[in-house]
Amino acid sequence: MEKLLTKNKECNISNSLPVFSGKTFIVEKFPFYKEKEIAKPKTLFDCVKYFSKVNDVEQDLVGISFGFDNIILNEELSDKKVRHLAEELAVAIDNNCVWRIKDLKKEYGQLKEFSLAKDFLNKKCKEVWNVFDTRVKNIPHESMKALGITNKPDLESILGDSVRFYEKDGGNSTSRIIATILSNENLDYTISDIHKFLKLHHEKEKFNCNPKTIEYLISSQNYDKYKLFDLGVGKISIYKVYKGLSLKNKCRFIFNNLRNFKKVA
Repeated sequence: MEKLLTKNKECNISNSLPVFSGKTFIVEKFPFYKEKEIAKPKTLFDCVKYFSKVNDVEQDLVGISFGFDNIILNEELSDKKVRHLAEELAVAIDNNCVWRIKDLKKEYGQLKEFSLAKDFLNKKCKEVWNVFDTRVKNIPHESMKALGITNKPDLESILGDSVRFYEKDGGNSTSRIIATILSNENLDYTISDIHKFLKLHHEKEKFNCNPKTIEYLISSQNYDKYKLFDLGVGKISIYKVYKGLSLKNKCRFIFNNLRNFKKVA
């Protein structure tokens, strides 16, 4: 029995639970079984093969009722032609083979299945070559560009939740994420790109920068009041943040306002 239990699981006896006996606090050790971690696909082809297997399992379960409607979690690869094209494209991308990508586009590019395979790979390449994973090396940028996909996530997927849900809490999550984006060597977003993103969210969703974000933009990104006005930041909010700035940042902020006064006048 013990062999059966430990065949696919590792026994970790270092964990302990507190047990209370009357007024006495006793620590007893118990064996805990933890699942082995599933290895993350290291190539795009491995990723396609993995999700193809997931799809096969889903197809085998079709018609079996679990108390809810049948849901296909991996619908993109349910079509055999889509799966085949995804595999062919994935191999070419993994090998950074631009000419092969061009040949496949020329032969199948007009098909709906090709577009579905491309969309699937566009999502999964962001997982295989995660721009925030410092261990990721040898990214096949040329072949991805030839297909029209990228491992670079858009600003909405990186910054959207922070400005939409957490900015109201008054924390510094937005400013920390912006700093991370700008310092990431795998990304080429500029503060101008981020400014446009924040402005769009202000106009469409009434997003307002909290004091921590305003302070970051002034202190770290050299913002003047006119750029802050462009993001919908009011004079009162700016003044409250200004009072807490260091003398150096106060002087620089005033200088930037004076320097840019003529540009907006």
